[in-house]
Amino acid sequence: ESRQQQKDCKVRPVESRQQQKGIAKGKGKGKHKGKNKMGSVESMVNPITGRPFTASETKVMRTIKFLNKSLESKLPIKLKYLKLKDALDLVDEKSQLRILQNFRTKIEDKKNIQNPYSWLANACKKSAEKFEEFQQDRWQKKKAASGDWSEAPKKKKKQVEVEEEWTEE
Repeated sequence: ESRQQQKDCKVRPVESRQQQKGIAKGKGKGKHKGKNKMGSVESMVNPITGRPFTASETKVMRTIKFLNKSLESKLPIKLKYLKLKDALDLVDEKSQLRILQNFRTKIEDKKNIQNPYSWLANACKKSAEKFEEFQQDRWQKKKAASGDWSEAPKKKKKQVEVEEEWTEE
């Protein structure tokens, strides 16, 4: 009788909270929820190298994505990182972000920029040239302050001759 009663009495398994809410297993908050969603800038792979983008590249890509969204109506064409990459690689990350910020202020101030790609490329080129001039100037000042050490002959170390005496015991 007890077995028959057990068969008649249907025992329902205990449901998890997700199943009670109607979320099937594996369909709730998963791996790609939040920051590292598939399709985001962070998950992209550089088509040239086949490797993931570096941290500084993703930062610049996020900034470009932000500019595209915030200046959507003011930009004649959308900016693409891969088209700008060669020009942006002339300067460091800090300069890249500064140039993009300057570009944003120019667009917001209603400056007429017909071709954003050439404007950004020229800005990167000018920044790289200024940095090169600064570096050369600094090197010249350092060279002048310490004397002309590049043409001075190198000092040779004195070799001390030591005569050792052997005593036999």
